[in-house]
Amino acid sequence: MQERINRWDLVKIILRSFFLQASWSFQRMQSLGFVFALAPILQKLYTSPEERVRSFLRHLRFFNTHPYFASFILGAVAQMEEKRAQTGRPTEEEIISFKTMTSGPYAAIGDAFFWGALRPFVAALGLTCIVLGGRIAFLGPVVFFIVYNLFHLQVRVMGVIWGYSQEDLAAKKIEQLNLTGLAKIFKQIALPILGGMTALQLNTKDVFLEDHQFILKLCSLILILFFSRLSRQGWSIYWQVAIVGLTSIILAYGL
Repeated sequence: MQERINRWDLVKIILRSFFLQASWSFQRMQSLGFVFALAPILQKLYTSPEERVRSFLRHLRFFNTHPYFASFILGAVAQMEEKRAQTGRPTEEEIISFKTMTSGPYAAIGDAFFWGALRPFVAALGLTCIVLGGRIAFLGPVVFFIVYNLFHLQVRVMGVIWGYSQEDLAAKKIEQLNLTGLAKIFKQIALPILGGMTALQLNTKDVFLEDHQFILKLCSLILILFFSRLSRQGWSIYWQVAIVGLTSIILAYGL
């Protein structure tokens, strides 16, 4: 009787997916890590030594995507390999083609969301705790770790499950998560926070300015929020620089 993939097999894929980037190849990138994640189910599905070797070799071809979003592909490929072991379909070329078509778009989505938006956002939250000082400063790394992994682990775990449930379900789930919209929101929140923390750290030894540090910090924070608002409304960076330059000239000569 043909073996089938069970829940424990999916757990194995999830755990092994954390080692996707443990070994890189300049020629084939993450292919060895991909095979490592699928190895238990490939050994289970294919009892023939020839078929087993062929299954390993087809996944040793070039593969590169975002390490977290690889879970969606791992789940879908596990389902495709199970079907192939049972019925002979899909073909080897169709499996390889699926990996090729999905790895690029998933890499772009993952990079934009995790590296470009989520990580700066949670770093800003952690930095806020540190800047506020006192006992709350120790919560900075904890906040970063917890908030970041709420998203990271969900994608790692659910990606395999959604991918295995149905090949096109993963793509639908990614669309429903609206990661592009979330990335935009996180960026809009993170930048003012980071700028505000910079303003609050403003310090000077000038006697006059030292007596008015609160006002200086408040004005700096207002300016950061103002230009952040202009950016959200689509103002060009060149216009913003022009505004800063013109305002500086007026204040310099006016005062």
